[in-house]
Amino acid sequence: MGLFSFFKKKAKPVPPITEAEAIPMPTLPIKPVRRGTTASIQIEVDASNISLIQSKYIAFDVETTGLDASRDRIIEIGAILFVDGKPVKTFSSLVNPDMNIPASATSINHITNAMVASAPSEQELYPEFVEFLGSAIGGDVIMCAHNARFDFNFLCNTLSRLGYDANFRYVDTLNLSRKHIKGLPNYKQSSLEHFFGLVNDDAHRAASDAENCGKILYQVLNRVVFTPEPIHQFETDDKNFKKGYSYWSRGEEARLNGEIEEALKLFDKARNIGYKYPAIYESYAKAFRKLKDYENEIAILEEAIKFNGDHAADRFGDRIARAKELLLAQQEKEKEIQRKELDKAKKAEERQRREELKKSSPKQQTSRPVIQYSDDGTIIKEYESVASASKEIGISSKCIRDAASGKQKHAGGFCWRYSTCEAAQEEVLS
Repeated sequence: MGLFSFFKKKAKPVPPITEAEAIPMPTLPIKPVRRGTTASIQIEVDASNISLIQSKYIAFDVETTGLDASRDRIIEIGAILFVDGKPVKTFSSLVNPDMNIPASATSINHITNAMVASAPSEQELYPEFVEFLGSAIGGDVIMCAHNARFDFNFLCNTLSRLGYDANFRYVDTLNLSRKHIKGLPNYKQSSLEHFFGLVNDDAHRAASDAENCGKILYQVLNRVVFTPEPIHQFETDDKNFKKGYSYWSRGEEARLNGEIEEALKLFDKARNIGYKYPAIYESYAKAFRKLKDYENEIAILEEAIKFNGDHAADRFGDRIARAKELLLAQQEKEKEIQRKELDKAKKAEERQRREELKKSSPKQQTSRPVIQYSDDGTIIKEYESVASASKEIGISSKCIRDAASGKQKHAGGFCWRYSTCEAAQEEVLS
């Protein structure tokens, strides 16, 4: 068959492939990217929900690359579960944001790009975090944060991007404190920590800030809502409250500068007009500890518990126990010093008694007369002492004593003998 005939020849029809003969082709699962529906709502504390909130809540805080929740990313999460005011469970982790952390953010939270380089990504971390949140996802457990809108905007935006559905209910401790605590110069979390006597050793890190936020919420709820009295007795006299706060603030500055006595005077002024909050008692205790005045430290902390209740007992209980240990050690040391001083005084008294007895006793003769003889027994001269004989005739005192005591026959060619008839004794004086 010619080449052109081959091309002109019609191809035979190919019978269709039956379903049994068909080879199944692999299909790739197509999973559409889903945005979740995540929302949060701030709730007001009232008689209908106070019991629920106080019994169980999650305190929450985030550190971020910036202030824009839609553009910036969370780089650290801290969440603390509180039950009856006690932190019982913690979730804390850095997050790799897959973007650069600006120097302006690092200057605040001290989190660097190197720190998050090996941290889990959002996709790796958030399933674990959602599990930790549990029923808080649906709003059954209340959450709290300080200036909470910022934190929850970031949380909701992140969860929505990752496809989670959630409805959070939260209390903002910033708004709650502004409503119930009057007279503070500002309501930053650090100011409220000072007010309530809380220590934050790792400020601007998520877990530490979250834990203190939870403690602030509990104290406000416990003292404001459950008692008819306002959180401070100066609710109707802000001038007096501000005066007390000013005394305490100046005193705390003096204490930090090492001016302990001045600090105590200012604390006393604040306390005398009724400023009796955990912060001032904490300052008192630190000042007394610096002075090693453990008795006053114990007394002032016991007063703190009297005026501030169980939460102050939780706060200051360990410190009181330690102050008592230090006081006991101090007392034992003082007793030892007193014992040594008493022994020293007794020894000095005994020495004085011996000196006085020695002075009052008649002096005993310390030297004896000695007689100089010739070999035939003729007395040549009697001297009042060996020393005087030695000086006069130029013979050593030792030779004269040895001759007088019979150790040798002559001394300087002469015989010698003590003038008494008693047994010869060694001369004491030279």
